[in-house]
Formats: sequence, C-alpha cells, structure tokens
Amino acid sequence: MAYKVFSLDRSYIENNLKILTILGLWNPYNGTQKWLYHIYTILIPLFLLPIRSMGFLRQGVIMHHDFIRSTLSLLVGLAYVYGWVKILNFILNRANIELIINLLNQERWLPCSKETAQYRNKVVTRAIRVTTIFTLAWIYEIFICLPFFYVDECIKSNTTYEDLAIRFAMNKNVIGGMNLRIISILDCLFAILIASTIVSNDCFCLCQMYHITNQLRLLNFRLSQCCSIDIDFPKIETSKKSNTFNFECGSIYSQKSDLTSVGEFICCIQHYQNIVRMVKIINKVYGPILLPQLMTSLMTISFAAIHIFVTKTVTFEEPGSALFIIAVTISCLFQLSAYCWGGDGIIRESSRTSTAVYTCIWYEQDPNFQTNLKIFFFMCRNTLVVNAYGLFYLSLVTLKNVLVKSYSAMALISKANP
Repeated sequence: MAYKVFSLDRSYIENNLKILTILGLWNPYNGTQKWLYHIYTILIPLFLLPIRSMGFLRQGVIMHHDFIRSTLSLLVGLAYVYGWVKILNFILNRANIELIINLLNQERWLPCSKETAQYRNKVVTRAIRVTTIFTLAWIYEIFICLPFFYVDECIKSNTTYEDLAIRFAMNKNVIGGMNLRIISILDCLFAILIASTIVSNDCFCLCQMYHITNQLRLLNFRLSQCCSIDIDFPKIETSKKSNTFNFECGSIYSQKSDLTSVGEFICCIQHYQNIVRMVKIINKVYGPILLPQLMTSLMTISFAAIHIFVTKTVTFEEPGSALFIIAVTISCLFQLSAYCWGGDGIIRESSRTSTAVYTCIWYEQDPNFQTNLKIFFFMCRNTLVVNAYGLFYLSLVTLKNVLVKSYSAMALISKANP
C-alpha cells in the first residue's frame, strides 16, 4: 500500500500555517506584501481583540444586577484577554516557532531503511490528517455555536442597542444609528473571527506537540530496528503536480550506504537530540502562559457548572444564552483537553524510548555499539515533559485534577447556597 504525504520542501504543519495566515497570525510574505500583511495582523488580533475584551469586561461590571449576564460577560472577557496574551506571545516568539518547524523536518534528511521510510510515511500522514481535522472541527464549532447567542439577542422583543456587548466596545456615534439586526450580525462576525484566531493559536500549539509525539514514536521504531535492518539512503522523487512522494517505488533506493548498526544508532541519537531541543523550545514559548491557561479553564468550567447545575440560572427558556454558555464550557474543556492530551503524548512516548532501545539486539553488537548505547541511556533517563515553570505537567492527570477541582468548587458553592 502506498502512503502519500507532502513533498520534502514543505512543512509537516503547512496546513495549520495556512489557517494562521488567513487569521492574521503568520506572515509568509516578503517585500511589500510583508508590510501590508503586518497591517492586517495589527488590525485583526492586535486591535479588534483588545477592544472586544474590554467591551465584555465593562459589560460584566456594569450589568452586575444581572447575575448570569454579568458572569458570562466577565468569563468571555477574561478568555479574550488571555487569548490576546497568547496571540502576542505567539507573534513575539516567531523565531522560536520557525526553529521548531525546521527541526521537525530535519529527521527526513537522515539516512534510513525502507521499513523506517514507510513507517514515517504512515505516521506523518496520519498526524497531518489528525491535526488538520482537529483544527477545522474546532473552528467549525465556533461558527455553529456563536450565532445561537446572537440570534437569541435579536429575537428578544425588548432588546435594544444598550443591551448588546458591542455597545461597550464601539462608539455609539459610529454604529448607534444602524438597525439592531445589522449591528448584531456585525458583532457576531467579529466575535467569530476573533474566537477563530484564538482557537487557531491553541490548535497550532497542539499540532506541534502532536508532531513531536509522532517523532518520538518514529524514533522508538528506529531504535527497536537499528540492529536488524539494512540501511539505505532514500532518493526521494517528488511530483510537482501532486506534491507527494511515494516510498514504495523500487527506484528510490538506488544509493546503497555503508552504514553499520553503530551508524544507524548514531542517527537515532541525532534524532533524539533534535526532539529534546524541540521540547525545550516548546517549554520556552508556551511555558509562561500555561499556568494562566489552567487557572482560566478552572474558573470558566466552575462558573459554567454553577449556572447549569447549582443556581440553575441557565434554562432553555432562553435557548440562546443556554446554548452559548454550554458551548463556552465545551470549548473550554476541549481547549484544556487538547493541551493536556498533546503533553501526555510526549510523556507517554518518551517513557517508551528506553524500552525501545532494550528491545534491539544490543547484546550481539560490538563494544563500540554498546558504549553508544550506555551514552544514550544516560541521555533518555528523564522523561520529556511540557510544563509551566515546573509547577505542573501537561498530562491527562492534570486534566483530571482540574475537573476534580472544578467539581469541588461547584459542590462548595452548592452547600453555601442550598
């Protein structure tokens, strides 16, 4: 069976980069186009997002008499503020992100066996498909859920311009004379655009972690096979029309190499060093913002659960508000689960590396190979993790702890307000 993936001059995460480009976060241009795109970046994520964030926060403070509307506005405003911080962090760390992208592609240029090439082809193709579908599904969820809230606002007979969140973010003299439905539609479109920008940034972080997990999976496969396979230099033939390459063509293994088991093992060490470097960069770029992410998710889930299960202020008599707050809760859980799932994959595959080394036929190799094996065991003795200043690791255990704490907060408030 032939597996098709992107050509060697393209990145594994090119699909995600295209989505970021559409939403104003990634500038792929040069010359005049580069500076024009900078204007687009300033307008969308760096200008509209802070305005909308302050609008929701002001609405939450001013409308304190309406408990559900006040807390909902404050939570959305807080999420937008934190989203703006993450976007700013992403833009400022572009150089480090470019380095991760380059390191992800370096493994493809190492000599490998036909079995390794085929396995890489399958693993990378699946990773590209999963990350693309995940990103598009999450953005699609925003396009579906946010309009429910605005439809509900428009169909209320007593709704006026003064009741809309956009009133706190825009000058009334600019849009105050427009029809209420037109204002609500514009507000909805801006909210969808901004929310999609925030989500695409989160998905890109998950995409990087998922591809690092697959690099570890590929490394473990190579380690387990390094003593029992012939090593070839794959001569890749690409098609300009399809931009794909096929590892099962018979002609692509025409250049035989003289690599021994020691040479293959050294390639595995080089691959592992690249992975360690990528994890360190991930921690450097995303580590400072992971702790606020955890706290924001904990607060959002707790308050949403209080509205739904404790105070029961969310009812389907007002379907727009009910569906909106449920969507916010699901999106927050989705966001936190994505981070924790991506980090847990790195921990899981990293912990299997030493076992993969042990499964190769190391005891039949020469002393030179066994010496390199000892060095590698020393390198991989610690599991690779993505953490926030060392306070917690991104893992499924962390996800469970957040859910437990959210339930505890909800139960405490429930007892305080019987």
